Amino acid sequence: MSDIDVFLSHSARDKKWVREFAKALETHKLTVWLDEWTLKPGMPWQDALEKALRDSETIVSVMDVESESDWSSWALYEIGLAVGMNKRIVLVLPPNAPLDKLPISIRETAVLRRESPEEVAREFTQLQARI
Repeated sequence: MSDIDVFLSHSARDKKWVREFAKALETHKLTVWLDEWTLKPGMPWQDALEKALRDSETIVSVMDVESESDWSSWALYEIGLAVGMNKRIVLVLPPNAPLDKLPISIRETAVLRRESPEEVAREFTQLQARI
């Protein structure tokens, strides 16, 4: 059993939505890792991030896939680590985002369409119960 249920990967531009999503996940009794809740200034954050990924059951990546230039390099790095660690990955994408723009290595992962943070948290909880 993992210490962390959900590791949230995202770009800074999605921070407000992700913060609300993290709180909504917690209302479903899930343990959530969110960078701003854990990382402190001056802390060796790369080690803390990798440890959190290792200690997480599922990596949820909130992505905008409209164009590759919009992808956060850190979000892609985190997904790459998650793939290498054989972690469960769930993507949260805009409602009409084309899946063919995703990197091949993650096209077959579970996808939730971005709506309200509360609705996506409910859908994630239902998905997690099935897998």
